[in-house]
Amino acid sequence: MQVTWIYFNFIIALCLCSSCSKTASEEGFDNYKNRLLKIAEIECQGAQSEHFIDAIIDGKKYCRNTNDSIKNQIYLFNSFTTSTPNSNQGNVIEGSEYTTITFSIFDGYKLNHKNEYLYFVSPNYPPESSMLDIANQVFVQGKKWPVSGNTDNKIDIKIRYEIGDARNGFNSFYRASTEFGLQKNAFLIFNKVTTTRENNFVIFDIECSFEADLYTDNEIYPYSNLWGEIRAGKMKARFIVNL
Repeated sequence: MQVTWIYFNFIIALCLCSSCSKTASEEGFDNYKNRLLKIAEIECQGAQSEHFIDAIIDGKKYCRNTNDSIKNQIYLFNSFTTSTPNSNQGNVIEGSEYTTITFSIFDGYKLNHKNEYLYFVSPNYPPESSMLDIANQVFVQGKKWPVSGNTDNKIDIKIRYEIGDARNGFNSFYRASTEFGLQKNAFLIFNKVTTTRENNFVIFDIECSFEADLYTDNEIYPYSNLWGEIRAGKMKARFIVNL
C-alpha cells in the first residue's frame, strides 16, 4: 500500500514538472518579449496636452503628449504586395503596388535616434491614391474600423508598436503588431472628426478610441506570440494634409 502511494506521488510530481517546463523556443520568446518590454519603457509623464495618445498595454500606461519634439504625424507610403497564402491586401490585387497612410503622435523618424511609437496603418489603397484621398476615407466620424488579425480577410486597420534604435552601438529593431495574431473584439472608432479646408491644405481634427492585442512576428515565434493587450486606448490629434 505504501509503495503504491509513493509511486502515485512520483507520477503526479513528474506530470507537474513536465507541464511547467518550457521548450527552448518558448523560453526564447519569453526572453524576446521581456527584452522588448524593458526597452519599450512604457510610461506616461507630465501634464496632458491638447493632443495626445494613451492606452494601457499589459497593465502599463503608455502615453505621448504633443510638445516641442513629439507631434501629430501622418505619412504616405508606397509599397508592393507579396504573394503569400491568405494574404490580406485590402482593396488592391495581390502582387501589385499599393499606398497606405500611417498616423499617430510621436517624434517622427530620425537617424541616430531611438524611435519609439504606437501607430496606426490604413488599409491598402491603389498606388495613385494621395494622402488626402486616403484620409478622407479613413477619418470618418462614427466609423468603427475592424483591426487586422492573421485570419482576417477584410479591409481593416493595423496597430503597431515599434522600437528602432539607430544610435551608434545599438542598431536594433523590434515590432509588435495586431496583424501577427488573432483579434477578438478589436476596433478603432472615430468618435469625432472635424474637417477644415484652408488654401493649400486640409486639417483633420480627430478623436478616436481603440482596443486590440499586439503580437510578435508569428513566422519567428509561431506559438504563443502575444506580446501585449491594448486596452482603454484613446487619441486626440490634428493631422494636416496638403492639397
